[in-house]
Amino acid sequence: AAGFSVGTSDALIYIRWNRFESRHASLDESYEFWVQGWAAYDTANVIVSGNSFLNVGEMAVKLKPGYDSTKLDARENFWGTTNEPIIESMIWDKNDDITTAGYIAYKPFLRNSHADVP
Repeated sequence: AAGFSVGTSDALIYIRWNRFESRHASLDESYEFWVQGWAAYDTANVIVSGNSFLNVGEMAVKLKPGYDSTKLDARENFWGTTNEPIIESMIWDKNDDITTAGYIAYKPFLRNSHADVP
């Protein structure tokens, strides 16, 4: 798995009810995320919800640095843990790099996998 890299204009993109578990060993470091937002122009937004990110401590969601118009909402996901500092380490946003467009909301989060996740 290499993940999703999303850019859009005037659209809502939903990424829901997926089980993100392990990456293929052959992928290079540029694929360190499961979901990356790099553009969300005008009324666009990328909504990542109901998913299970099961590799605790790995990058799960990311705003791509250097892009000033992107949004990503990651509320209502299961992160494989309820430990907030660990969850925050799985999110790359303005807390990690000031050249990203903003912050990724992740609370409230699920305490278990969503029932619709395989």
